[in-house]
Amino acid sequence: MTLLFLAVLTFGASIIGTIAGFGSSTIMLPIVVLFHPLPDALLLVGIIHAFNDFWEIVLFRGKFSWNIILVFGFFGIVSSALGANLSFVIPQALASRILGIILVGFVLLINFDKKLIIPKTNLSYGIGGSLSGVLAGMFGIGGPIRSIFLTSLNLPKSTYLVTIGILSLSVDATRIIAYLIGGAQIPQTIGFEIFLLIPISFIAAEIGKKILHHIPQRQFRSIVSLFLFIIGVSFIFT
Repeated sequence: MTLLFLAVLTFGASIIGTIAGFGSSTIMLPIVVLFHPLPDALLLVGIIHAFNDFWEIVLFRGKFSWNIILVFGFFGIVSSALGANLSFVIPQALASRILGIILVGFVLLINFDKKLIIPKTNLSYGIGGSLSGVLAGMFGIGGPIRSIFLTSLNLPKSTYLVTIGILSLSVDATRIIAYLIGGAQIPQTIGFEIFLLIPISFIAAEIGKKILHHIPQRQFRSIVSLFLFIIGVSFIFT
């Protein structure tokens, strides 16, 4: 994988990830893993994704619930460390198909029942944090599950995105450390050039923000659901 190709992939994935809120790794990882071993791909994409999280927090400054952050985040951090260690032993193909089925099922559920809202309780936050954390650690794709839970809470756009950014950054930091401890390395063909992708991810996030401003709040949940449905189907059949 050349740096130019990775730059183009980062740019496109960051725009879509910013709009949908589930981060760039959901789009990037299935492609990067074709060129590099899974642990190394997880580390590479995890670093890029962590910067996307930071841009979301900076660009979508807004109100958020400390209760959601603390409970969802605590369980997400703990389970992401577990998932990162499991990533070295669990077959990716089977688990990614299971994740795809879960995503498609959730999307169909929340769209058939337009009034469906997950209860705003610590139990819901704990379950959501645990599921998204372990999947983020194992496959770098915890964002869709995190988005499903937070979208179903019917949060305003800015609150949803800044909450996603804070939770995702805490999980990414944990799993990146776990990957490094486990022996994962940035591919030698890329090396420190990865940091050239930081401004690219910022520009893409800024573009995503401008696009998002033109999306009415009432349509936001449907657009996120559409992206999640496409991602779920892709996990099932690829």
